[in-house]
Amino acid sequence: MLPQNPVTPTAVAVPLIEPVRFDDGAAAALSAALAVLADELDRFRRRTEANADLARRDWAGYSRQWFDSRAAELQERITLAARRAEDDRQEVEQARSWAVAEQQRRVDAAAAEAAQVTAAAEAAQAEATTTEAVTVP
Repeated sequence: MLPQNPVTPTAVAVPLIEPVRFDDGAAAALSAALAVLADELDRFRRRTEANADLARRDWAGYSRQWFDSRAAELQERITLAARRAEDDRQEVEQARSWAVAEQQRRVDAAAAEAAQVTAAAEAAQAEATTTEAVTVP
């Protein structure tokens, strides 16, 4: 015999996942551009150093000392700029990794919450079914 008041399944609300606002394509493009910049600066530094070595041949005196100090300063600045570009590229890659990990964390948290809600709804439905079966004559 069927129960007089059939139990209707409880609606389960699936939690919304707030996406991480991060443009991976733009980050990838920026990372690639920074890598190219660092490589170009390194090549420029090597060419500048080779050209300075050629200029130093048969050159002596005060102007040579001035040139050497300016060339050394230029080399330091180029090296620093290339290092900063590489550091920035690594930070962009780190941000990309963080965004992927954070999105996965949010998905996992939402799945765990949905599983808890579903388990609670199933338990409530089972209890209601048991109660209905007992009260039906």
